Amino acid sequence: LSGNKLGPHGGMEIAEMLQTNTSLKRLELANCELDTQCLVALATVLRENDTLTALDVSRPLAKTIMDEPGAHFARMLRFNSSLNQLDLSKSGLRDFGLRLLAEELYRAGPASGLQVLCMRCNKLQLVDDNCVGALAMLLQADTCRLQELALGSNELRDDGALKLAEMVGGNRSLKVLDVTSNSLMSRGLCALARAAKEQPLLESVSIWGNNFDSATCLAWSPLIDRLALDFSIQL
Repeated sequence: LSGNKLGPHGGMEIAEMLQTNTSLKRLELANCELDTQCLVALATVLRENDTLTALDVSRPLAKTIMDEPGAHFARMLRFNSSLNQLDLSKSGLRDFGLRLLAEELYRAGPASGLQVLCMRCNKLQLVDDNCVGALAMLLQADTCRLQELALGSNELRDDGALKLAEMVGGNRSLKVLDVTSNSLMSRGLCALARAAKEQPLLESVSIWGNNFDSATCLAWSPLIDRLALDFSIQL
């Protein structure tokens, strides 16, 4: 249903439908003019729905300072064990929203089924210590099940990339990482390259849209040569 003008009324009807539906596996509601009330309703319903495995609610109309939709989806993830893909791209989420998501996923532990978390085109910076601590705790936990983390087109810059590199280096679940278009310079990109060398499961790292120099290319080139068969990098 992505790209249709469902609006608040249509969004609430979808949430009501999910209360009783037991067959739907994938639901795409990107750019459907959903408001905060709709997102909260969807998150609330998914605490009980145990059949939906993929949900895309990217680019809603919700505009909140305190990341209210993120807070409700975070609480949902603590109880939902069937959802394995969640797309919250273009939702205006900040570090506070990411912190809440990471905290609840950590609390859920192996009971959580979430493997793919897309948060592209938000306002994430990884400058808040509480957010960094929560995400690090999640990614470095033995119970972490995340296989894909999409943070493209955010505001990480080098400081955020350095912190992310530390987390990735200690993670043993990620297969796909997206940090495209985050205003990364040589320092951040080289740190991520070092982290990728320590991450045995990574299959794909997307880093295009950042600022490359010779040091960046030198840092990534041996990694590409060593993992040519099971590792792809998009430049």
